[in-house]
Parts: sequence; C-alpha cells; structure tokens
Amino acid sequence: MPKEVKIDKSHLEFEENPLKTFVDELVKKTNITLPEEEMFFYKQRLVNLLQRRLGLVSLNNLDSKAMADYVKLTKRKPTERQMEKFFADHIPNYKEVVTKALDDFARDFFASLK
Repeated sequence: MPKEVKIDKSHLEFEENPLKTFVDELVKKTNITLPEEEMFFYKQRLVNLLQRRLGLVSLNNLDSKAMADYVKLTKRKPTERQMEKFFADHIPNYKEVVTKALDDFARDFFASLK
C-alpha cells in the first residue's frame, strides 16, 4: 500500500475578512464546483476585483481636498484598516456607498454567469 502523501496547503490560506466572506457567500449561491486549489484562486481573484471596485467607488466619492489628503496618506503606505477609516471619515454616507457597490458587484457577478 502506498504511503499517504500530505500536501501543504498553507499557501491556500489568506486572512479572513468581510470581503472574503462576501465572496464565499456569492460563490456558494452559484453552486460552482472547482478543485480546491482552483476555487481558492477563483475566490481570491473575485476578492481582488471587489477590492478594486470598492476603491474606485470610494475615490469617486471624494472631493478635491479629500483627494489631496488621500494622496498624502497613500505615500505613507497605510494599512487596509487605515484606508477604510479614511474613506469613512471623508465620505458622509460611506456605509451606503459600500453597500450599493457590493450589491452592484453581486448583480454583475450573477449576470455574468448567465
């Protein structure tokens, strides 16, 4: 009997965050089935697309002063948490902006599967 080979899957782990959870739920609703490693990279790609979309939507909601502050902030290599706080502080209805962007992303995602 061949010896069982254990595969190191630590490279498949990435930090749990709300966007990953959101993407997990989207994918779960579609019943997409892929091999484990492919599914990981598929979801990671969706998280990256979602992050990009949220960034663009957030930037589009900044006034010129806030945009100048954003440029200064990005030069200091802020953390994701610092960026989120910055947008929340500079966009009065930030939660609604993000919610709409998430809804739009989900709608576009499901439409792309048809």
